[in-house]
Amino acid sequence: MYFDCALMQCCELLDEIRSWAHRLSTASNPTKEGFVTWILRQAGAGALRIPLDWPSRRLEYWGGKLNLYSFRKTQYSEDTIRVFLGVLQRLETIYPKGFFWGLSVEDFDWGLLWRSQVPPVRRESFPTWSWAGWRGPLFFGQPIDVKKTRRFPIDLEINRFVSGQLKQIFATKCDSHTTGDGVCIAIRNDPIYRAARVELSGPELHLQQPLSGEEACYLVIAGVFLHFTPNFETPLSGNYQSGVYETFSFKIKGVRCLIRITSTDRWIPGQWSSDRWVLDKQKQEEWTCILIARDYLQGFILNHLMLVKMQTTNSIAERATVFELLIPLDELDILQEFQPRKRQIILA
Repeated sequence: MYFDCALMQCCELLDEIRSWAHRLSTASNPTKEGFVTWILRQAGAGALRIPLDWPSRRLEYWGGKLNLYSFRKTQYSEDTIRVFLGVLQRLETIYPKGFFWGLSVEDFDWGLLWRSQVPPVRRESFPTWSWAGWRGPLFFGQPIDVKKTRRFPIDLEINRFVSGQLKQIFATKCDSHTTGDGVCIAIRNDPIYRAARVELSGPELHLQQPLSGEEACYLVIAGVFLHFTPNFETPLSGNYQSGVYETFSFKIKGVRCLIRITSTDRWIPGQWSSDRWVLDKQKQEEWTCILIARDYLQGFILNHLMLVKMQTTNSIAERATVFELLIPLDELDILQEFQPRKRQIILA
């Protein structure tokens, strides 16, 4: 038996004490918007309020269900996606291309930007880039407007291995003028755009041996990468809490930039140090950031980045966390200081 009201959904088999939705209070709201508006976003979309035939809000519908599901526990870790499979199959009415390791193919970029609400525990039988690879509550990645997922298109191509051959899962291009979301916005003199225009000279993949059965969960990502050392000396928000943005301010050549973090997977702001973001020659590891998506907020361009740890010997990387780099729109040329470069890696 399920109950659906204007505030949340409940199931008679769900112990109220363990229900995160029931624990939300006015003190939990980190934003300036009204409590009811905020709690609706946190508690997910009611099945009767957002029908499945509303494709413009499909990302919100999938993400809301994923948020709620992430609070559940399965007896066997290998059943993580199987237990959620019934929901995914139902969502194929709005995601006809289906899902890959729990992420929707049409919105694969935003699917990669899931964020952990509490420090998660690794599930080794799943890839690091999938939400299924980590146990614990999460938030799904989403743009400012869920109906306009790619207002600022970027160059991003994602492939997977099928019988040893690459098959494309998802792709966007900077020079795309329109998408299913409507008109896209192009920015002149954008260092990201210039970096994306440089063609890869060849596959930048250095595999020491042929891929084995693990290749089924590998992604081959080609896109624009940023390489820089963030500055966490100037926090603009209070203590880190689930759902509260941790924001840091820093300047590059006099331009004020921001870093905003909500995810707790692997790293939390107080534990990050600059030496983890540069090449470690002894361990042959490199920390770098993949530009996954872009958006706009109050005069800033939001660059949604995934931090990855890459083995320099074989170009195989693992996800570390995701965060947002905010650059003033009228100072976007400062991105050149972040060394944007077109690259290709394997994400395991």
